[in-house]
Amino acid sequence: TIPTYQAVDTAEMMTALTKVPLVALEDAITNQNTAQFDAAYAQLTQACNVCHQSLKHAAVVIKAPDAAMFPDQDFRPSPR
Repeated sequence: TIPTYQAVDTAEMMTALTKVPLVALEDAITNQNTAQFDAAYAQLTQACNVCHQSLKHAAVVIKAPDAAMFPDQDFRPSPR
């Protein structure tokens, strides 16, 4: 929604910072590789935080969830 912020092309910056981590996330999901997913998610989270810091919005900190969003639900696949 803000194509240029502080003389920075936001679309270009987002692509530069998130392309590699998002491809890694997609690969991890395709391969059903939890360790690979965790590493890619951490890389993406770090990229977001670097962007916030560089644009002087360090108060906005992204972090991995530390609790289930739906604690009353179990999303494990059911046995067949």
